Amino acid sequence: MATVLDIDQSTHNDGQQLRFSSSQEKFAQSWKPNYTAQLPKVALKLSKLGTPTGNIWVTIETDNGSGYPSGTVLATSGNLDVSTLTSTPTFYDLTFASPPLLNGGITYHIVLQGDYAYGAANAVWSNNSTSL
Repeated sequence: MATVLDIDQSTHNDGQQLRFSSSQEKFAQSWKPNYTAQLPKVALKLSKLGTPTGNIWVTIETDNGSGYPSGTVLATSGNLDVSTLTSTPTFYDLTFASPPLLNGGITYHIVLQGDYAYGAANAVWSNNSTSL
């Protein structure tokens, strides 16, 4: 049986609104696993405002050497329909069909992105914590 990563990451802000404008198309959180293991899913604490329609997903990306995602995608989760989110911050699983094998001691990025319309009236909020 393969080892599976289990990490908690708490951020210290009040959350961020994904796709508020074209300058907020993606959010990323970096982390460095302590050991080599597979990552079957990412659980994000999300909520919505209004009635957005479309999808969100996450990619796991390598680091560009300067602390930012490189654009090199190691895995992409399945889509999560944003219309199913609630207005109360809740953890939602984003699962990888092919879980990536991540190396201990290497920096990776969880990158949240979506395809729903830009704007403040129908929004998805990334709230305070990420669980792997």
